[in-house]
Amino acid sequence: MKFFLTATLLVLNTSTSADFGLISDKDGYVNLREEMKLNSKVIGRVSNNEVISCILEKKSSKFCFVNLDNGKEGYIYKDRVNFFKDYSEIILNKDIPNNVVFKGDNIEVSIYSQDLTLTKKDFIKSGEKYYLGSQIVWGVDNAIPNNDYYQLSRIEIKYNGKNIVIPYDILKGYFFPKEALNDKSDISQFKVYLKGQDLYLVNQFNSGGAATYNVVFYIKDYKLKQIKVWSEEV
Repeated sequence: MKFFLTATLLVLNTSTSADFGLISDKDGYVNLREEMKLNSKVIGRVSNNEVISCILEKKSSKFCFVNLDNGKEGYIYKDRVNFFKDYSEIILNKDIPNNVVFKGDNIEVSIYSQDLTLTKKDFIKSGEKYYLGSQIVWGVDNAIPNNDYYQLSRIEIKYNGKNIVIPYDILKGYFFPKEALNDKSDISQFKVYLKGQDLYLVNQFNSGGAATYNVVFYIKDYKLKQIKVWSEEV
């Protein structure tokens, strides 16, 4: 599409930045537009509280370029995005191979990864995608992961005396390269946001690679309420 090619050129040829945020608009949704102007064609809507990754041409940009999990991409007005400004960000406290820990008042989030222990026989190809069981394989470019990748394996959350566990069976489809940018583990790049009983864990895995993807874990009232994952194409 023309607008997609335009966005690609803008992103590649200017100073870009991206950040996660929640859609917040008095109308209950924001329009997704074909171009970076308010009178541009509306090609979709994004509902309030949906998490998006906002890609900016530059810090002063009035519009975000976004990819949605329904496959659409376009522009939304940046002022309609709440970049978790009313949430507490839980700070990275520990970062060792295959384990990071985020700590705050009455909360601890531990995220684990592991070396690949699977074989090619464990993966099934359907269409253009590979699956592990019923889960799509993320983080590789339409290929089977090899020993150059880690696999997300477990997330443990301790909050207000409660224990929440996201087990391997839920996380097994998420992969990322062992050779990370700036020598920082991909799991250390999680952002953890908390407000009351709302907890968000967000990350852009394989940032800058051909198989870059975003993942959001939303925990509410001590239960995993939603996992959202989508490709990041710029």
